[in-house]
This record gives sequence, C-alpha cells and structure tokens, in this order.
Amino acid sequence: MLENISIELISTIGATLFGLITFLWKKVVKPIIKILSDQEVILVHINEIKHELSTNNGSSLKDTVNSLKTTCEIIDQRIKSTLDYNNKALFETDKDGNLIWVNQKFYDLTGENPEDIKGKNWYNYICTKDRERFINEFSSCSKTSRKFEFETKSHNGKLIKLTGIPYKINNSEHNGFLFNISIQGGVYR
Repeated sequence: MLENISIELISTIGATLFGLITFLWKKVVKPIIKILSDQEVILVHINEIKHELSTNNGSSLKDTVNSLKTTCEIIDQRIKSTLDYNNKALFETDKDGNLIWVNQKFYDLTGENPEDIKGKNWYNYICTKDRERFINEFSSCSKTSRKFEFETKSHNGKLIKLTGIPYKINNSEHNGFLFNISIQGGVYR
C-alpha cells in the first residue's frame, strides 16, 4: 500500500507540476516571449525610421526633402528672374495683400519709390475715391481665392487696370497674388 501511495503521490505531484508548468508557459512565458519579439520588431522599425530621418548621402527621405527644397528654391529664383525682366509691370502680394515683390517695369510705370509702397502702402497708388471699393473687392477675391480685376484711376490720374491671379494651394485656398498693372488708353513708353 505504501508503494501505491507513493505512486499516487508521485502522479499527483507530476500532474500538478505539469499543470503548473503548462499554466506558467501559457500565461507568463509565452506573453513575455511575444513582448520581447514585438520589441525586436519595434526596434527594427525605429531604426528604419531613424535611417530615413537622417542624411545618408542621398538615399534617405530627409535627403530627398532637402534636395526638393533646394530644387524649389532654384525654380523660384528662375521664375523671379524671368518676371523681373518681363515687359509687363508685375508685383506680388501675400494672401493678406502685403506687397512682397515688384519688378522694375512696375517702378518704371508707376514712378513709385520702393520704400513708399511696402506692405499695404501700395494701396495708396489707387485714387482715394476708389480705394475703399478696391480694398473691399480685393478682400472678397482673397477670401474666395478668385481672380481679381479692377479698373480705376491712379492717385496721379492715370486710368489703370489691375489683374491679380491667386497662387492656389487648392480650390478654396491661396498663398497670395501675382498682379499685372497696365495703363489704359495707350501703351506706356
């Protein structure tokens, strides 16, 4: 009988140990292994992201963005250079109407001094009588991102036409206007 008890005891202890080991394996060891495995995958992804966000002689995302920025700056300078020598009087505003650039033909046509027309001071070129209507129409076009056209007199009595095209970001937003100003009723000489 003692032999039967020890076999029963050994079987019970064995079954208990097997159950405990199975429980620990399923509830503790396997989740820990999964967490460690997931951490290794996460570390691989983190290292891939670090690689893409660091410069590495042209093959990273950061290198591509830096190259694109340089390319865009070159294109912008080429466009500005072309517009500087255009035979039309051109100027550029931001979306709020602040003057940010003019070409030489604009100065030749208007006779305005660059220092006197900075910011929104270029509005002073419009005759006083039409200025409020001009500002309201410009504000409306800016808010709705649409083409601006306005005929009026300049402050010195010349009949002028202003045409502004918005730099559209999408259908409802823009980042400013490129304007053409022309004297009506004759060619400027």
